[in-house]
This record gives sequence, structure tokens and C-alpha cells, in this order.
Amino acid sequence: MKKTTLSLLAALAALSASAQSFANFPFTFTSSGSTNFIVATNQTATMRSLLTTAVTGATLSFAFPSLQTMTVNLAATPQPPFLDHPIMGPCTVTLSFTASGSASVNALVEFNTVNASANPGGTMVLPQGFSGSIALQSSINLTTWSTMTNAAFAKTNANRFFRMSLAIP
Repeated sequence: MKKTTLSLLAALAALSASAQSFANFPFTFTSSGSTNFIVATNQTATMRSLLTTAVTGATLSFAFPSLQTMTVNLAATPQPPFLDHPIMGPCTVTLSFTASGSASVNALVEFNTVNASANPGGTMVLPQGFSGSIALQSSINLTTWSTMTNAAFAKTNANRFFRMSLAIP
């Protein structure tokens, strides 16, 4: 498991320097195993293929910052729904597998860098080929955020913070 993690980290470090890269994540295990890869900010990841031998169960989890982890039971789906669908970072993707004995997995993932240059004046960019929605949000404690439209604010004794969020389905 340590060897798999170290090779994944080395592969991901090499990926951060280029605009488009492919990474092959092969690993073998007995009974159960998992591997993860990190999709950095300004990066998309697309799983192009997932080959397995002797696997009896599998899940795919997506952990985005400040969101509940989303998990897909791969054994319950006839066609992997995640293949050829890009995931926008930052995100950690975890593949978990079970087997009755020795098994192997090979995942081919394509990484693309998007919005690599700094955006002027705090602007946000919706990458070409993606749909999305944008929301203006306000908070007085940086913990609870409220979506809003145009508003005027009277003087208060508390700071008011604003942010824009871009949601890409």
C-alpha cells in the first residue's frame, strides 16, 4: 500500500507541470485494497479506463473540500457512470476494491490543466465545454454563507464577507 501511495504521489507531482497528461494507476491486493489520486485546483481528471481481475466489489468516492463525500457503488452499475466524465478539482478520488483472493486493478486517468493563468480582478472562468451556475454569497462569520442577489447593506458592527461560487455539474 505504501509503495502504491508513493508512486501515485510521484506521478501526480509530474502531472502538475504539464497541460495534459495521462497517469496509469496499477496495483494488486489481497482481500481488499484502495488507492486515491488528487485532482488539484485548476485541473480536471477523466478516468479513461478501469480494468480489474478477480474483483468482487468496488466503490468510487469523491471528496471535495467543504462537501460531504460522494460514493458510487460500482458493483450496482452495469456501465461505470464516471468513465469519460471530467471531474474538476480540487478533489480527492478514492477507488476501493474487495476480492476473495488476490486481485489487480489498472486505472488510466487523464489530467488536464485549466485556467492556469491568474484571473484578473478576482474573476472566475467557466472552462470551455462545461456548463455551470454562479452564485454571490454573503457571510458575517466566514462559516455560514447565504446566497443573494443585488442588495444594499446598512452600517453594522460586524464585518460582512462576500464570495462567488461557481458550480459545475
